[in-house]
Amino acid sequence: MAPPADHPADAAGRAPGLFAAALADGLVAGGVRDVCLCPGSRSTPVAVAVRRHPALRAWVHLDERSCGYFALGLAQARDAPVALLCTSGTAALNFAPAVAEAAAAGLPLVVLTADRPPESRGVGANQTIDQLRLYGGHAKAFAELPLPVPGDAAAGAARHWGRRAPVLAAAAPAGPVQLNLPFREPLIPDLPPPAVLTPDREGPPPRVEPAPGDVAALAALVGERRRGLIVAGPARAPDGVQAITGLAAALGYPILADPLSQLRRGPHDRSHVIAGYDAMLRAPAIPDLRPEVVLRVGRTPTSKALGAFLAGLDDAEQVVIAEPGRWNDPDLRATRSLDADPTAVCRRLLEALPTRLAPDAAWPAAWRERERRACATVDAYLGDARLSGGLSEPGAVRALIGALPPGAAIVAGNSMPIRDLDTVLRPGPEPLHVYGNRGASGIDGVVSTALGIAAARPGSPLALVLGDLSAYHDMNGLLAVGRFGLAATIVVLNNDGGGIFSMLPQASRVPEFEPLFGTPHGLRFEHAAAQYGLGYANPDTPQAYREALADSLARDGAQLIEVGTERAANAALHEAMWGRVRDALA
Repeated sequence: MAPPADHPADAAGRAPGLFAAALADGLVAGGVRDVCLCPGSRSTPVAVAVRRHPALRAWVHLDERSCGYFALGLAQARDAPVALLCTSGTAALNFAPAVAEAAAAGLPLVVLTADRPPESRGVGANQTIDQLRLYGGHAKAFAELPLPVPGDAAAGAARHWGRRAPVLAAAAPAGPVQLNLPFREPLIPDLPPPAVLTPDREGPPPRVEPAPGDVAALAALVGERRRGLIVAGPARAPDGVQAITGLAAALGYPILADPLSQLRRGPHDRSHVIAGYDAMLRAPAIPDLRPEVVLRVGRTPTSKALGAFLAGLDDAEQVVIAEPGRWNDPDLRATRSLDADPTAVCRRLLEALPTRLAPDAAWPAAWRERERRACATVDAYLGDARLSGGLSEPGAVRALIGALPPGAAIVAGNSMPIRDLDTVLRPGPEPLHVYGNRGASGIDGVVSTALGIAAARPGSPLALVLGDLSAYHDMNGLLAVGRFGLAATIVVLNNDGGGIFSMLPQASRVPEFEPLFGTPHGLRFEHAAAQYGLGYANPDTPQAYREALADSLARDGAQLIEVGTERAANAALHEAMWGRVRDALA
């Protein structure tokens, strides 16, 4: 016989549903619209509540690692907090790489880890590990919510933390927040109707403004020094583009713009943007290009040559401008810092500059001329008829950029693809959205991140270029193409191993280089494309490659274009290219 409606057992059975519904309502009020989740028993109450909530989109994945990186792509493209949900045990550990990337890249994630109740911990219960503060310092905040029990307290805590966690995740500096959710059985929820809650905030979180005294001191510094640079690392603030370019124009400072800074392409003023610094800084430095002051905004740039250049500026003032908790100075050369939002600092600094400031026109002109020669040398080398019989990796990236229509997005994998993109991406008025996982800079999860971005940008062309090891690491991510009806052009540069290691000293100094670092695998990706329902092409000439790109971008769905290269030849090509640049700039 069923207990009466007010029986304690009946109330206990309803508690998980009330708790999960309150949590879902709170997430919506906190600004979450996307929840990426994987199947699991212990997370059932929250999964069902999310799936039934009219204001939430549930993206169901089968692999937690891919799920985590897909959420990163959504968070990057939407510029909004995204939630992750998994069951108890090692499932939560598979979120860890994406959590670490979110922490390093400043992306807002709310990580919901379902758990066994406290009495199941430490006694050998299945699918139970220590999940308390599971992500250590990678999570900016942690809370374990109470067990769902009858009464208002547990549901109130769920609503509170569901609402609070996204705000915490998005607040500067943005990053992941973990909520651990213990549940006792029964796990099948009896859900109340969703509540209608007013969002806590519309639009992005408030900026961290600089102290007026800090702005005045920096204005005095740059007002006295005409030979300065702005180094713009990876960033995604749309209004930051105008703030940085406006400041550069007023000061007459060249902007060394990382490809992920969003400064190279678009209708904004690009007259001070230097995109070819990676090539030109590989040539011997000349005294005429040594700055007196460097303003560093955004995260750490991709270019190793730029990093070495900055590390060698012993006599220059280097100012790191970053949100509190973000110190982007790996060589510890900064002489001062402003702990505030970089866009706000650029705006306030521009307001504080003397009205009669007279920039030194010869200073940016010298940078532009040296850049022009370096870029012309690279472009001539990659376009040399002697290379037309085969496909080079930088040439493939260059052709991909040229094939993309205005407003498209490109995602570059780590190791060589992002470096080649840095080398060949020239400034231009056509908008191009450039993405990458340059927080922790790992090669894992790149496919899923790109497809998360594609999910957030339906109807807009998206291309992903990555290496074969990155593609191997995240082949599971390709399942999202069919599950969610996504479109993408995926270019895999297959050099049968870890191509970047051929550029490093290990290649010539370690006898065991090939098995330890080269790591040949002998894999081709035609069968992977077929397994996950992608179109496939394997062009072997530049013309065939350009035709494959045009065909893919004109079609619906996703296509995988595999470009075969050879690691040693690719290393020799890069070295010859840099040699020509050095000769041209000698």
